[in-house]
Amino acid sequence: MNKYHYILLLSIISFFITIPVEIFSVEYIITSTLDLPDEDLEDGVWYPYTLRSAIENMNKNGVTAKINCAEIEYQTIQLHSGLPAINVTVEFDGKGIVLEPAANSTANGGLAITSNNSILKNIKIQGFKGSGLFWRGSDGVITNCVFRYNEGPGMLMNYANRNKIGDDALGYYSILFYGNKGTAGDGLQMLWCNDNIVYNCWFGLDSLGNPVGNERSGIKIIDESLRNKIQNNLISGNEWHGIQVSNKTSFTLIANNRIGTDYLGNSAIPNMMHGIYIEQSSADTIVNNLISGNEWAGIQIGLSTGAVVENNRIGTDRFVKEAIPNGSGISVANQYHIVRNNIVSGNKYTGISVAGTDMVIQSNIIGLDAEQKKSIPNGSGIYCSNYTDGILVIGDTIGYNSNIIASNLGDGISISASKIKNVIVARNIIGTNKDTSLVFPNKGAGVFIKYDCSDITVKENLIAANDYNGVRIERNVVIFLDTTRPKLYQKPFNIYIKKNRIGCPEKIATMGKHGGSGVSIFNADWIYVEDNYITGTDSCGIDIANDSTRYIRLKRNKIGPTNKEIKEMLISGDGIRVSGAKDVVIGDFFSPLDSNVIRYCKGYGLSVVDSAMLVNYYINSMLENERGGISLDDLNLYFTNGHFDDKFDEDTGSNGLQNTVNTSTAEAKNASIAISGKLEGVPNTVYKIFTYLSKKYDDSLKIKTQGTIYLDMFEVKTNDKGSVQIDTSWSSGVINQFSKDYPVVTMSVLEIEGSSPFSIIQNPQQYLDIEVKIDTSETYIDKDGIAKVVAKITNLGNEIATTVSVRDTLRNIEIKEMTISKGVIVLADSTIIATIPQLGKGESVFYSAYGKYIKEGEYVRSIKAIPSENDINPMN
Repeated sequence: MNKYHYILLLSIISFFITIPVEIFSVEYIITSTLDLPDEDLEDGVWYPYTLRSAIENMNKNGVTAKINCAEIEYQTIQLHSGLPAINVTVEFDGKGIVLEPAANSTANGGLAITSNNSILKNIKIQGFKGSGLFWRGSDGVITNCVFRYNEGPGMLMNYANRNKIGDDALGYYSILFYGNKGTAGDGLQMLWCNDNIVYNCWFGLDSLGNPVGNERSGIKIIDESLRNKIQNNLISGNEWHGIQVSNKTSFTLIANNRIGTDYLGNSAIPNMMHGIYIEQSSADTIVNNLISGNEWAGIQIGLSTGAVVENNRIGTDRFVKEAIPNGSGISVANQYHIVRNNIVSGNKYTGISVAGTDMVIQSNIIGLDAEQKKSIPNGSGIYCSNYTDGILVIGDTIGYNSNIIASNLGDGISISASKIKNVIVARNIIGTNKDTSLVFPNKGAGVFIKYDCSDITVKENLIAANDYNGVRIERNVVIFLDTTRPKLYQKPFNIYIKKNRIGCPEKIATMGKHGGSGVSIFNADWIYVEDNYITGTDSCGIDIANDSTRYIRLKRNKIGPTNKEIKEMLISGDGIRVSGAKDVVIGDFFSPLDSNVIRYCKGYGLSVVDSAMLVNYYINSMLENERGGISLDDLNLYFTNGHFDDKFDEDTGSNGLQNTVNTSTAEAKNASIAISGKLEGVPNTVYKIFTYLSKKYDDSLKIKTQGTIYLDMFEVKTNDKGSVQIDTSWSSGVINQFSKDYPVVTMSVLEIEGSSPFSIIQNPQQYLDIEVKIDTSETYIDKDGIAKVVAKITNLGNEIATTVSVRDTLRNIEIKEMTISKGVIVLADSTIIATIPQLGKGESVFYSAYGKYIKEGEYVRSIKAIPSENDINPMN
């Protein structure tokens, strides 16, 4: 067809069609690959039939048009200069033509389309100094194209909205973006673009699936772009990130892509930086992607807010059977992100890294396959460096959307950076799979807390088996290169370890345990360990170490298995070991309900060593710990060298080697107990004595005596020479219930330096039992409900002074006043200690106290008195 044929055709169309011509598309059939302009753009005739001439005429006519390249199918057009931008709506079917610059071309970019509702398909654009395709239209379609080897973006979109880039035919790649170069060499770049869809495209690979990376990112979305969707693409082999989203973008959806792998998802074709990189964005969603094989993180979210990362496979093949490692799995920073239901396994370094606040990390599998039957370890599980005042939740505080964190080569969860605070680690499963059918120990600790962290709660987790400790809390020391600056000690404080199951459940007990201690605390302050069940450790149940450790509180923990025959669940070391620390409280002085239970440990129930002080043991229960109950430095030497009973208790060691009671009688039978003995200590000092029922041991094993059933506490006061005699008995239902199995009474003495070991019958002696009489008939309750108790106590023995103690059994009674007619009377806590000096003279002691009406027998116990070599003799 020559130019005259074209004119005739237009004339015929104009004659027969009465509808305005501008609403119809004119079709430009390209027959020449030459890069020639129209010979005379003003003559109304399109000629020659080149691409450049067609674009010139389209723009001049200003009507919708079609470009058809069927007659030059798969041929190449070399441009000597830049083409005009197409600014009318066009349907451009390139029929496989190649568009490239000619030698010495001045063309910067390849093709530019700025019109709305345009369609571009079946074209290959390559080798230009700028972008291959510039697109500034909306509501368009780009499909079946190749953008490669341009020295700028393969495709640059600018202020373009609601376009479809690619094709929705799953299983078929629609557009190839690869080999684009230079500082702007992204495959696809979007600036100020909204609501576009990119799907079924390949970024960084040629048509055979060989890696030919873009020199920057596969896809880059920046500059306040909103609601763009990246779906079902293959994005691998790029020199920077697979996908980059940054600079105030929002609501980007990245779904069902394969990023960093081959098309099948079976081997790595790495992006050289992150698989997905999001910075300064908000409310983005990353869902159902396979992100593996990337050199840096699979997903890196920086200074962004509100991202949802869900249902991705990160670090494995598509079947989640083998590792295809990223550098690390997921890294999120800033705030308000949700990371859930991902499988993050097989990565070189950390599975999930968190540096921010107000986030939730839950329901992820970290270190295992999808069925949780095979180990695919990360370098470590979860690493947290939370640094603001919000709350980070790892796990679930309400339901049981647990993270499964197992088989990793480092710690399961590490909270290890300066000034971290407000982290909750709750209801995770660490070191085993969800149904606890198999154990997969992490090679480090289950939970590791380091540096000057604060306000951390680790609660309700199953921490089954790890090669190191179940929970480790440890300081950090900063040593400055400037030797004049002192070392900086960063100590964790205000840490709560609560209601965790630390150690394997019984049904998998033969398969693994902790290589260290259940809970290990090294140089930290104000650590609360409460309501944990700790079994199966190669070291101690709870280990508290370092002379800078302070203020440790242990309550309601169960240390050791319920059945000692399950050997893998035994504590191989001490139940609790305190080395060098100060101010450790085990149990609670006011509440038997806060008792710890320590049983079936291969070491001591409690070992206090290395000059540890103020280790206070209140109202706990010990049972069959192999080496014994409470040991101060060396329990055998404590008794054989006489440290238990030395004058004035002047020896040195842990807890000051606090003396214990040297008993001659300590037995329980039926409903009653009888105790007689002596305590040596500091003169004129009040001591608290905690009494327990214990199993009976042979004489050669008696130092293993340990208090199992707590009975009561009473107080005594030493005389001027530091001695006090004890001779007492009482009855109770608890004694009646347990005395058959636990027929021995043992005592632990508490004074300002801390608790003593349990007492044993070391040097049997006979003491004279002096009877006393008590009369409480004048006790009454006044009209205001105040109980006034009058106890008249009479010494019925010979002319030897005796000391008695009177105490109520209600610890909340407030003593308001007390008197004695003759002798000496002192108040020590809730106990009145009175010395009655003269035979046969009734001496009275009375005090008033607030309280409910109580029976006389419940208020004042029966009292016996004995003489003391120092004329001081407290009774109970």
